[in-house]
Amino acid sequence: MRRTSMFLALLAAAGCRSSAAPQAPAAPPPAQTAAAPATPAAAPPVDPYGTEAVLDRIHAIDQEEIDLGKAASTKSSSKLVKEFGKRMIKDHSRTDKEIESIAAKDKLALRDPSALTLPDAEKAKLKADQDQAGRLLSEPDAAFDHDYLQAMVDGHEEALQFLQAAESKSADAGVKALAKKMEKAVRAHEALARKDLQKLGGAKGSG
Repeated sequence: MRRTSMFLALLAAAGCRSSAAPQAPAAPPPAQTAAAPATPAAAPPVDPYGTEAVLDRIHAIDQEEIDLGKAASTKSSSKLVKEFGKRMIKDHSRTDKEIESIAAKDKLALRDPSALTLPDAEKAKLKADQDQAGRLLSEPDAAFDHDYLQAMVDGHEEALQFLQAAESKSADAGVKALAKKMEKAVRAHEALARKDLQKLGGAKGSG
């Protein structure tokens, strides 16, 4: 009797062990999410009247005036316009050599101002100047004369405003002196362009 009871107890224990649910494998540890790369902070706008920015801007103006002067000397059929273009080449080439000399002395590399992080208003002015120069260089010869001289009036007025602002806002005494020196030549160019435009009379271009 005791053996039978012990045998039954062993069978019951074995049955309990076989009916137990198998343990689920341990879940793998959660994968660590890679940290998102930090967004680089935007570069602060460059002071448009700082030494480098002013030299870059004047250099760009000189190069643009030289290119348009060359176009005037070849595209125009007017002696008046051709002579004005030649004067722009001569005067702005001289100014640009001075700018390059100053930059070299200060160990500064002249850059295209459109590559600078400038305030939005200055960027818009540069973009408008570049767009206008591109239109003039590709404009039909018949429309070029009037539009070129009008652009010279407008462009030299804008350049004068920039130089006056640089003279008053720059912290660099050398920049102030350079801007003041250039104002006289810019006024003379604007006055000549306006005079030649009046002489050209009714030869209107596209705007």
